[in-house]
Amino acid sequence: MSEPAEQTPSGEGNDVTVPDGGQPETLEAGDNAPGQETENTEQTSPPTEPEAQAEETATETQAPEEVKATDVPEAAPTVVAEAPAPQEPGSALNKEEYERQIKENEALQAKLASALSNQEAERDAYRKLTEENGRLQKHYEDMKEKYDDMEGSYTLLNAEIESYKHVNFDQKDKIGRLESEVQRLKDTQGGDENIKALQEKLIRLSDDQEQKDRTIHELQGELDATKERLKDAEARAARSEQTVVPKSKTCVIM
Repeated sequence: MSEPAEQTPSGEGNDVTVPDGGQPETLEAGDNAPGQETENTEQTSPPTEPEAQAEETATETQAPEEVKATDVPEAAPTVVAEAPAPQEPGSALNKEEYERQIKENEALQAKLASALSNQEAERDAYRKLTEENGRLQKHYEDMKEKYDDMEGSYTLLNAEIESYKHVNFDQKDKIGRLESEVQRLKDTQGGDENIKALQEKLIRLSDDQEQKDRTIHELQGELDATKERLKDAEARAARSEQTVVPKSKTCVIM
């Protein structure tokens, strides 16, 4: 390689000497001696073509990480604002976001579990209410059937008592007529045999009347007992109607 010639850049009072393969040195007239560093780096002249080729050759032979600052031509200092380093996946910001998402997912899972539990409880309560309603409905129907039977029996007993009352009235009327006839025979005929026969007949009628009176009294007692049972049945039926639970209209997810 030929020896590079010395170049003098344009400028007032500056002498530049470029050695072989070295950095250009700038000397101010009357201030700096040869070999000293230049304080004003902004006025450094650019390298010549041979120097640029030498620098490219040196750069190719060195690894990028082994290039030193002294091998690079000095340039004007530049202030560059450092960009913030990118956040890695495991940084504090992402961890907080992940923890927040985890807490939200846990809260959502808890809400879903609570909703499912509430649905199960509602279904169980609805099933129990349905069973209880069916049981009460059956009990009510049984009581109503018994009440209808007792009401029919009461009607029959009442009709029978009324018929016995009519019979009793007729018997009393006959007894009255016979007593009047006996008294008339005593007054008119005075016959002992006729009187005795009438007395026996009167005794038989009296016995029959007493028997009928006892029967009527017994039937009246049965009627009173039947009335009490009917009142009790009506009260139980009314209580059963009040305790019947209406069917729930709650929407159940099946």
